[in-house]
Amino acid sequence: METHILIISVLLVALGFLVKAFPMLIAGYNNLNPKERAQVDIKGLSSLMRNALVIMGVAILLGTYLFERLGMSMVANAIYPLTIFGGAIIMVLLAQRFNHNHTTTKFTRTRIARWVVSGLMAATIAVIIVLGILPHKTIINPHYLEIKGMYGVKLYYQGMQAVELADDIPKITKRTNGFSMGGINKGHFKLQDIGEGRLYLRSLSPPFVVISDYKDRKVYLNFKNSEETTQLYNAIMEALEKQNRP
Repeated sequence: METHILIISVLLVALGFLVKAFPMLIAGYNNLNPKERAQVDIKGLSSLMRNALVIMGVAILLGTYLFERLGMSMVANAIYPLTIFGGAIIMVLLAQRFNHNHTTTKFTRTRIARWVVSGLMAATIAVIIVLGILPHKTIINPHYLEIKGMYGVKLYYQGMQAVELADDIPKITKRTNGFSMGGINKGHFKLQDIGEGRLYLRSLSPPFVVISDYKDRKVYLNFKNSEETTQLYNAIMEALEKQNRP
């Protein structure tokens, strides 16, 4: 299990108990005036927030561990974002019953609309995250290497200047148009001493397949399994040999 999952789980549980002890940490409640706060069942709200955050933290930790043990890495990677965004939506919906400030039909319609918009935004973000953490697929075609998935691309063999298997990559300095979570990096990034480069990384651990074109633009690619990365490198080299390339 990656360290960031453990850290996130512990932080969620700790935040749950902090919110219960210090209700002013609750977003929205701390912006109300004293009269409006008096209409909020803060004991019930803080208890809800504590229970929800603790459950989310434990669910992420146990869910990730369980599915990794079962060899279902794709599901394990999806546990974190789905739990965060799903839990947030549920908390927002349940928290409304503790706020007794407004009861008019107009407010109810506005509140429902806000829930719908928030839900759609959260769902969109969740989909982006799920697509981002899904493993990329590589297909060796007769004339090009195809990387399928988010920020997918076709890399034609005739445009490849060099292909190597490296033990390290330059430091990532900036994400310009890509997805990044833990060791997963996909898309366009700026790299130290290199400039712009494309990354399709499932891990920051070696080895890495490095593909350079004639303009010295770099593509870095690997999988969580080092053997799979090595197999891809060998497959690309075989494809280049068939193109009568050195």
